[in-house]
Amino acid sequence: MKRPNQDDSQDATARGKQARTHGQPAVSVSGSHTVVQPASVLALQPHTDGDDMNVDSDYELDREDATSMDEDLDQDSDLEGEPTTQDLLRSVESRSARTRTRALKLLINRLADLTSAERESLLKIARKNLYTEADKGVKILLIQILQNALEATTVDGRGVVEDLLNQLQADSTEVRVQVYDAIAYIIKIGRLQRNSNSDINTIRALITISIAELSDRHHRVRSALLQLVSQLAPLLRTSDIQTNVSEGKQAGYSQHDIQVIISNYVTDPEPRVRKNALKALLGLHREGFKIGLVMYDVAILAILDDYQEVRMEGLDLIFILSRLYPDQIVQNPKEDIEQRTRLADDAFVRICDMMNDSSMVVRAKACTLLGRFRKVNYMFLSQTFSKQIMARLKVDQSARNIALGPAQKQAQRAKLIATPEGDQDVTAQQVRLLDSGACGAFVHGLEDEYQDVRNAAINSICELCLHNPGFAVLALDYLVDMFMDEIDYVRMNALTSLRKIGNRGLITFDTEQLQIALGVLEDADRDVREAAHRMLEVVTMSTEDGMTSFLESIETNMRRFPEDQLSIYQCLRYVGRHHGVFLENMLESMLQLDRTFLAKEKNVEEMTYCGHMVLLFNAATTNPTILNMLPKYTFKHYTYLRDEYLNCFPEPTEIPCPGTQSLRDLAAALTMTITNDGPDGAGMNMDSMTSAQDGATSAYATTIAAMRIQTEEDAEAFYEQALRNLDRIHVLLRQQTSSNQSRARPDLTKRHREVLLRQLSACQRDLEYIVSVHTKQGRNAEFASMYLECCQLLVQIQESYDSPSFIMLAPILSAQLFRLSYYMDHIFLGLDATAKVSVGYFRILANLVWFFGMVQKKAGTSASSSSSSSSAAGPREDGLTREYLQSMLQQAIKRVTDLQAQMDRPEVDLVRIQGYRVILGDLRVALLRAFKSPSTLEVVRLLANIVKFRPMEIDFRSLVLHRISAEVTRPTTNRDRPTDIHPSFPFLVPVEGVIRHARDTTGVAIQVTFPNGNVRHYYPPPDHFIPVEDGESKDKSDEAEAKRESEDSGAMDVVPSTATGETLSTPSTYRLRTSIEIYPEASWGTSSAELRITLSRSFQPDLVGHDEFICRFAEEIATEKRQQQALQQRGMLTDPNGQSQSSSSSAAWGSASNGLLSHPRGLLALGGSGGGGGQMSSRRLQSVATPGSEAHVMQNQSTLEISKSINYYVTRRAMFNS
Repeated sequence: MKRPNQDDSQDATARGKQARTHGQPAVSVSGSHTVVQPASVLALQPHTDGDDMNVDSDYELDREDATSMDEDLDQDSDLEGEPTTQDLLRSVESRSARTRTRALKLLINRLADLTSAERESLLKIARKNLYTEADKGVKILLIQILQNALEATTVDGRGVVEDLLNQLQADSTEVRVQVYDAIAYIIKIGRLQRNSNSDINTIRALITISIAELSDRHHRVRSALLQLVSQLAPLLRTSDIQTNVSEGKQAGYSQHDIQVIISNYVTDPEPRVRKNALKALLGLHREGFKIGLVMYDVAILAILDDYQEVRMEGLDLIFILSRLYPDQIVQNPKEDIEQRTRLADDAFVRICDMMNDSSMVVRAKACTLLGRFRKVNYMFLSQTFSKQIMARLKVDQSARNIALGPAQKQAQRAKLIATPEGDQDVTAQQVRLLDSGACGAFVHGLEDEYQDVRNAAINSICELCLHNPGFAVLALDYLVDMFMDEIDYVRMNALTSLRKIGNRGLITFDTEQLQIALGVLEDADRDVREAAHRMLEVVTMSTEDGMTSFLESIETNMRRFPEDQLSIYQCLRYVGRHHGVFLENMLESMLQLDRTFLAKEKNVEEMTYCGHMVLLFNAATTNPTILNMLPKYTFKHYTYLRDEYLNCFPEPTEIPCPGTQSLRDLAAALTMTITNDGPDGAGMNMDSMTSAQDGATSAYATTIAAMRIQTEEDAEAFYEQALRNLDRIHVLLRQQTSSNQSRARPDLTKRHREVLLRQLSACQRDLEYIVSVHTKQGRNAEFASMYLECCQLLVQIQESYDSPSFIMLAPILSAQLFRLSYYMDHIFLGLDATAKVSVGYFRILANLVWFFGMVQKKAGTSASSSSSSSSAAGPREDGLTREYLQSMLQQAIKRVTDLQAQMDRPEVDLVRIQGYRVILGDLRVALLRAFKSPSTLEVVRLLANIVKFRPMEIDFRSLVLHRISAEVTRPTTNRDRPTDIHPSFPFLVPVEGVIRHARDTTGVAIQVTFPNGNVRHYYPPPDHFIPVEDGESKDKSDEAEAKRESEDSGAMDVVPSTATGETLSTPSTYRLRTSIEIYPEASWGTSSAELRITLSRSFQPDLVGHDEFICRFAEEIATEKRQQQALQQRGMLTDPNGQSQSSSSSAAWGSASNGLLSHPRGLLALGGSGGGGGQMSSRRLQSVATPGSEAHVMQNQSTLEISKSINYYVTRRAMFNS
């Protein structure tokens, strides 16, 4: 069927085409405006709508021409092989259309690799050829070149737009569509703006032309123009768009006019045009236009459209209008009903009605939008969970009845038909069904056959509950029922949503709801079980019997799924705090206590008993009476379990004492009493102390007194004392440097060094204690402890640099310095620029130590080689030594230069590093002099830098650090029960762990050390790292809601930032769950083979290759030493004479390598070195990833261990049984 004005539109289109043919301006009618179309026209980027419906004969001919052109393209021989960019630019001027087409296609594919100059040359050629090109296919490619190559150049966008405008005179529909799309793309990338009057005139002409051409008969043209108008209108202000009508000037368009023009095409016969018209209205809203209220009727028509895409866009439009005009009153369109409703309520009801749509995608979108409503009447919200007819919106007919006379009333009563009791007259005017309205909308959504709809319904219910506490009470039963959904993701979504609701206010479960929730603990999916644990953290039991059922289910769950132990304990922490009264009554049955007998001490390793301890001690934070009922041994176990299971037990300061005095005050009082009564405590009257503290037991009091040092105030004071000792150590180090340079009294130097080492050991011991008590200063103390360890290595180096054993010690000592400095630099978060410079300064010393160790070793090798070889080989060996020496010096010069550049940064404190800048400058001059003439004298002069080296001081008091740490929770050590594996096939090892304080997981790897000493690193895919939400931080749903609020408000800043510095710099916690594939080796034998599994983190070293070689060299030494120790334990390591090997040199070598073996932080490891198979050497660089992984770490990266290692044992089965 034709629309009423279709003939007029076709006549206007015909006149426009005729005018374009003769170069005259075309005149067309659009609404109430008469538009004069200029002769020159505009164009833009390729259209994204690939559908081809109702194509006219001209366009079909164009497609046939394009097909024939592509077939001829294969026969083209002008461009063979891989032509250069210059060849392609010359081929664009070719006479052959096939050659031009191929050249342009290749140039479009290479646009990303072209330089700015090449792009500008290409644009110049394309703009020139655009006017002379006759081939339609080549012209389309030229327009694409202008569109895509303009972004990274300085070419004026307005000039390109004017060139494209002139191509609108073409009769090809495809060319015109390409022109319109190209102009829209140029506007999108910001190359056409209102910088001058010429730009404004161009934009105004574009709007006029676009509106005039909207009557074109081809749907692709109309769709492209609608999108173009929506991007052009925001470029002009109101004063630019709406101008006064005067002689010789064209009437302008206001914002309202543009919206009305676009809305006229919402009823277009072509569905794709209707969809693009709605998208254009939404685009105007995103650009800051305020959509008029008259568009509400347009949106209502859109959601009733026959096509899914149109209904989808209509839902967005009706929702935006409900946010812009929530309190606007709308009139009920039904006859004889004067019912007035708020627009927000009416829009909510209409979107609820879309829950009955035939399309799953529409239903899911409707569910999603329902959760974003905020100002809806509670009456409508509550109706979404009820399928009963909504009869609240009755129309009062009393006024009409009063106006009627007795005769009319008698006639009405005669017409009435009695309604049977229990039924409702749904045809009566007093009842409005709201087009099925909100009645049971969420019930339908939760019962939908598609999981996407059910998930969207759960998400919307959760968001509405967060803003309407009363609605949460209604939704509780329905969300609990979703725990039994057949899809695991839906179950987990329901559990997570209920936990979010519980974070706003605790949820109370009755008996039936609790039984359903406890049934989820038996789910086969571990993620679902852990989600159930998190949900139970915000639930309170209504009865004590419910708490008993909960404990029974939890104990059964721990026995059936031991891997859930830590997650269950974290759940019990919150459950205990919420049920202190119930647990007080259940304490004796939980611990199996009998008042007639002494309490038997429980096994602290038993999972059930540990869970009871978590419950009871957390319940004591809200019900201190429980402390009086606990046996004495539980306080001893508490001290151990608190360190064993972090974040599961309360801190001592969180447990209040019975009465009004806090636990901390009681600890202080008890400590004073014990001190005054003597060391044995014989004079202390514990009974009186117990009565004074409202019945606290003696065991409890003694335990609290012993734990007083662990309070925050005492730990901070202790840390401050350690820092004062560290200041004295700096003074001793300066004196040590002066005594090393003077060498006047060797006995005083030795005595001074002994005092310094004692001070270092004592201060380091104090810092390690602060780390062990888990205070907020623990990370700073650990960093300071590593700094002191570097100072100890410095003293050891300065003590042995002139001894014969320095050749053997230098590589090990240098590797230790590299390891510690890199660990301090890349594992601790929060270091300032000055601290990073101080840490990097240690690597200057490590580089010098490695240099002299290798030089002495190389010199010794050359001497022994020259004594046993002919004189002809002498010069060749000397040349190799000189080349090797210069390469080593070049690496040292580069490291010093990089550190100097780092010191010049503005954020570095120049006052603190000024003296070290001078030292580095002198060292660089000495290194350059030695590099130019690498003589023995110049090399010996460099040795003085080791003697006078003094560490750069760090301001530890101003640091607030976090430490990247990890824990491998699976697998566990299985020495008693090794895993049986097939000797010829690979086997999978499931690995789980927790990574804390990590900005990202890009470089986190699973490091496996095999029995032969080879190391392989597996990099899990990114989706195997699951972010762990912080319960104390703001809920993520709130942040998403804030972004949506700003987007729906109609303001200009509707596109929120997706990558802010705050988000990127905040450390996070991740949970790793993956599997690694390992190939067994024949060298493992049939006995148990040990695999050391740990988590590591990759980093970029200062000197790629050089530093890795040093660390790999030390790692090989440590591996060899480990193997020697294993052989010595078996009694197999002997010399050729049958005696064990021992010497002073090997003892010195062994003491240094033992430091690498025994250090808890382990070695620096090369990323991806070695492997399980014997063919891969430990020196080989290779990146290994799990099957299906998408993340690969660069080959030239090293790794640092961030977790303790787990010894996993496997046993290869024999191939044949005898």
